[in-house]
Amino acid sequence: MDSGMLASLSPEEILEAGVQAQERNETELAWVLFQRALEGFRQEGDQAGVAEAALWMADMAREEGDEAAAQRHYLLALNAYESAGNDQGQVAVLDRLAGMAYRSGDADAASLRYERMAEIADAVGDESSAAKALGQLGNLAHSAGQRARARQLYQEALVRFEEAAEEQGAAIARLQLATMDYEEGDLQAAEEGFQEALERYQALGDQASLAKVHNQLGTLAQRLGDNDESMGHYQRSLEISRELGDRESAAAVLFNMGALVMGQGLAELARTYWERALAELEDIESPVAQLLRRYLDQLG
Repeated sequence: MDSGMLASLSPEEILEAGVQAQERNETELAWVLFQRALEGFRQEGDQAGVAEAALWMADMAREEGDEAAAQRHYLLALNAYESAGNDQGQVAVLDRLAGMAYRSGDADAASLRYERMAEIADAVGDESSAAKALGQLGNLAHSAGQRARARQLYQEALVRFEEAAEEQGAAIARLQLATMDYEEGDLQAAEEGFQEALERYQALGDQASLAKVHNQLGTLAQRLGDNDESMGHYQRSLEISRELGDRESAAAVLFNMGALVMGQGLAELARTYWERALAELEDIESPVAQLLRRYLDQLG
């Protein structure tokens, strides 16, 4: 697309051409077109257009691994959405910015973004986004050891997700609460919570989460001394993980199965499970394989 043709197009048309170029994986062309569209919107004083173009550029930069460019354009989009009075746009960008901060380990920045996201989502009645922000704030509080605050945030997120009929989010919040119960030694509450989460994930058909919860139920049953129940959950988790081709999760379950039978005095069977776990990890070149190999060598 030459400069003469671009000059005849509106910023909206240039932006659409950029989207089409990106869909064709013509990333360099897409970036140039997004930049031209952004400049055109600026010249027209169209803040909504500036925000949209900047958001496309930020998402593209993030996919390319350019965190600095992504951050810069997300902030540009956020400011432009605010100037345009677009609350939903601000929520969408704050979600992305908070996620970037969370993944980079900047808990303070993530908290500020999620708090602002929840505030705006509340103001416009966006229960789903408010619930997501509250759940993530719960994760941050949990990681910081602020258990009472984390529990309060998870409970509020659960209520909000249910009000918004967001079953996936509700299942996650319920699982987070059950995990806290387990950590705090309230095993009855934990079992009830894990079972409820299991039922929610079954209704959703979320196999990966089902495998995770079966593994957690196996650990819980093992702690309660119900070895048969524990092995049943581990076997189901292993079966699902293998169906999904998730070898790392399969290895984790195999290790737990080894620990279970070792507790029953079945050392040779335990070693068999752990060697199977090691094989899974080595096949996917997991760094955990070296640790497990060292552990098995120490056992002799």
